[in-house]
Amino acid sequence: MSFSKISWAILAVVSVASLYAYTVAPADMLLPMHWDVYGEADGEMNAKMVLLLFPAVMGGILLLLGLLKYIDPRQENLKKSDAARQWTILALTLFLSSLALNNVAMVLGYEFLSYRGILFASMLMVVVIGNYLPKTRSNFFIGIKTPWTLSSEDNWKKTHRLGGQMFMIFGSLGIVATILLPDQILLGALLGLVIAPIIIVPVAYSWYLWRSEIN
Repeated sequence: MSFSKISWAILAVVSVASLYAYTVAPADMLLPMHWDVYGEADGEMNAKMVLLLFPAVMGGILLLLGLLKYIDPRQENLKKSDAARQWTILALTLFLSSLALNNVAMVLGYEFLSYRGILFASMLMVVVIGNYLPKTRSNFFIGIKTPWTLSSEDNWKKTHRLGGQMFMIFGSLGIVATILLPDQILLGALLGLVIAPIIIVPVAYSWYLWRSEIN
């Protein structure tokens, strides 16, 4: 069974659980949806809306990722990147389903995924995606898409090799940080020391390679 089919099966389970929780959730119940840099919840949404929102978002993402191989102008390259696409689908599905099921649990009076747990899961997803970034080929939907990577296969390969290494190394450091750092500085540390570098450095490297080629 492909990861796409597994992801749809997970979505079905999440949808059934969410619909059940929807039927028992009080009309005025609120669930946390946003946290400040100190780890304190500072934004809430109606529980019934949240319970419907997550399965809908998951379904939309799965549908889009499933259609990519039919609508990308570089279909052959995307076929060569299918392992990365499949793992991306599964990683996103597992991450979003953990959030969705945590919402269900909170409606039922439990909670298994804390603020710290959400960040841990996020960093784990970064590591998984990083492992497969170097295996992608130039396409318009999956990977580090800059004007320079899209215009050169060599630029794409080198940028994604570096990006994959950075995702895995910094994602692993992020996992350690979610275990060791206090809530008050955890999110800021992850944004500044993990997320910013894995976004900025590969993009800058892609530009550098392009400049080197034309000079």
